[in-house]
Amino acid sequence: MSNTTTTIKPGDIWRVSWGIEQTNVDFYEVTRTTATMVTLTPIDQRDEHDGNMGGHTVPIVGKYTGKPVRRRVKWYDGEPYAYLSDCETARPWNGKPAYFTTYA
Repeated sequence: MSNTTTTIKPGDIWRVSWGIEQTNVDFYEVTRTTATMVTLTPIDQRDEHDGNMGGHTVPIVGKYTGKPVRRRVKWYDGEPYAYLSDCETARPWNGKPAYFTTYA
């Protein structure tokens, strides 16, 4: 993948996985790009619990749940990412259900 935002398109889905005692997963839809920035809008997701304090989740494309955030795109080993906060790094979603855990 080239280190340019031209490879990132509106409609792409990015994923964030974060947490300490549990694994939280959030999805974002790319809604705009510039030469160095990406606008990510949080979207809803569908969780399927496995009965053991966890499960898998997938995004619901187009079902926005919050305000867009604009972030600078960075690159590591040819893959884009963007920091959303100190503990949240968004990366392109691989298309597979993401594993999450819950606590108590």
